[in-house]
Formats: sequence, structure tokens, C-alpha cells
Amino acid sequence: MIALGPGATFGKYRILRVVGRGGMGLVYLAEDQDLCRQIALKVLHRGFAADEDFIHRFRQEARTIAGLKHPNIVPVHALDLIGDDLAIAMDFIEGGTLAGSKLSLQEALRYLGDILEALAWCHDKGIVHRDVKPNNILISPLGNALLSDFGLAKLLADFHASSVVTWASSGLFVGTPMYAPPEAWEGAEPTAAWDLYSVGTVLFEAIAGRLPYDAQTPLALIKQMIERPAPRLAELAPDISPELGELVDGLLRPDPLARPQHAREALERLSRAPEAASSSRAGRRTVAMRQPFPRGRQVLRKSRVRLFLKSAAGRNIGFAAAAGGLLALAALLLVAWFRPQTGPAPATNTLSREMVFDTLSPTAQEVWPHHLFMAAR
Repeated sequence: MIALGPGATFGKYRILRVVGRGGMGLVYLAEDQDLCRQIALKVLHRGFAADEDFIHRFRQEARTIAGLKHPNIVPVHALDLIGDDLAIAMDFIEGGTLAGSKLSLQEALRYLGDILEALAWCHDKGIVHRDVKPNNILISPLGNALLSDFGLAKLLADFHASSVVTWASSGLFVGTPMYAPPEAWEGAEPTAAWDLYSVGTVLFEAIAGRLPYDAQTPLALIKQMIERPAPRLAELAPDISPELGELVDGLLRPDPLARPQHAREALERLSRAPEAASSSRAGRRTVAMRQPFPRGRQVLRKSRVRLFLKSAAGRNIGFAAAAGGLLALAALLLVAWFRPQTGPAPATNTLSREMVFDTLSPTAQEVWPHHLFMAAR
């Protein structure tokens, strides 16, 4: 299709501007006029819509894509056939993509940790992305990384296979050559290790400032992959820890069986790298729910509060008296708490990294044990 200009109408969408171009089509910032909200609208090249089998697969894939609900996956709202064009409406992420961004080591590890979280969730469901690359990693204004274009690589693979069989001239490589693993060139069935090779390439590029291979054409890239393994990350970034270097080197192994087999394994290994400690999102909460509210009544046995209320109820003491007794008990506890110490002064900085508290329900007069915890920053 011809590029649409600002103000043009495309189905129920009003085009605001072009925000990206890719191998499958154009991406616009558009307004959904029915819902009065801005979205990112990816309109595929018309050659895809001309293939009836592709349209059928496109509609089937829409069901899978619509079910991908994760904080680190860009939500997709609709996959539509509008006139002679296929379009995908998704959340517009204002922060842009990772492509061309200059990142600190901590930022790179934090963003790729987010992407591994998304992939771990998908790998649990047997879903492989196939095209993890900087252009498909978006950064939100809040500093979170989100993975986009789920399902498109699979559709492209099907289209590619159909084109080869019919000797069409529009056959396309599945994925992005510089970020794809060696098995992608052999037509192998994608596995989680496929995605992890791509993550390793993105990490390598973010840390070393260059890609593992410098080939300028697909054939030259294949030749380099066959003749030599990817360089060790420590050779180009000697200041990184052995844990981080070994992780990236392991993700880029030519043999998919020699790589981590699940994103969760890679995520766990990333957490062991010293550099990941300062980039981790963990440890930021000081007070958090340790467990959900109990389904049944978990009563702390021999609780003085519970025994006092039972005793008060047994003697037909009124509500005011019970409340007064509770206030008196609270006052005694405060006096005991603030009583000056006669012994040696307590040591400073003795707060443990995690302190567990019971919680009193003011309505049910019950204690929920180990319900809250406080973690030191």
C-alpha cells in the first residue's frame, strides 16, 4: 500500500504519523476513533494480503496473539483485514525501541532481564518468538522493556515456506539474519534455544558495542558462522564478570543443545552475575504482602487479644469496656517499648534484611501469622 499521510482515514483509524518501517510493512501512530485512544498500527505489505492461505493463518494466529497477557509483552488489540490490507493494532509505547539506543551496562541487563521474563512466560506455554531483536524491544516511559511482534515471525515462516514450494520470487528469510541462530538457516523447527541465541546477540551488541559477526551479506554471515564461533565477550569487554561473560558465550553457542533450554534458566544465570545486582528491580519494596489473605480463618492460638475478647464476651462486658481494655493494653505496651534501657547500648544497623510480622484483623479480631514482611533497602 502507499504510505498514508497525517489525517488520512484507514478503517476506523485516523493516521497521525509514521513511526517505523520494517520488512513486513509500515507502523503508524494512529487514533482508534471508536475508542478515542492512540495506538500503534502496523500495516503489512500488500503482497501478504494477496495470499489467501496467509490471511487464513493470520486470523488463526490472532487468537494466540490475543492471549499473550504479560507486563513485558506489548498488548495487541486487533488483527484486521481492512480493504486489501492486513493491519495489527497494538499499544503505542512512547519510549521507542532499543535499536540505536546507547545503554549503560545496568540498563542493558535490566531491559534484557525484562525480555527474558516475557520469554520465560511464553516458553512455559510452548510459544517461541523467533525474531528477538532491538527493533522488537520497546522501552516504556517507566523504564520497562516490552517485547513486540509475537506471531509475525511464525506467519512469515509459513509465508516463506509457501513461497519456496510454489517457486515464488517473494521468499523471505525467517527472522532477522544478524540476530538469528545458525539453525535458522537450516530450516530447523524453532525452540526456546532459538530465542535465547537472539537474546545473547542483543546482549553481546549492547555490552561490546558491536555484533558477534561483521558480515555485510547473508551468504557472508553463513560463512562466518560455519568457519568460526562467535568471539568471547570478555575479549571485547574485559571488565565484565566471568558469570556475565560465560552466560553470553553460552547463549551464542552454535549447537542449540549447548545453550540454556529455557528463558528461565538464562534469567537465573543472569541474576548470579554481580553486574545484575545494581540493575535488578528486586529489593525496591520495603513493605509487601508475604502471602494473600488466608482463605480460612487462621487464628493465632493462645493470642492474648483473642482470649481477652472471649473473656469480655463471656462476662457480658459491653463494647465500650472491651475497647477501653484494649486501649489500656496498648498503653502498657507503649510504655514497655519506650522504657529506657539500663544495659549496654544496642548496636546500630541491626535490622535484618527481612522481618516478618503478624497482622491483626480489626474486624474479625483474628491474627494472620506471617502476613507482612519488611525488607531493608
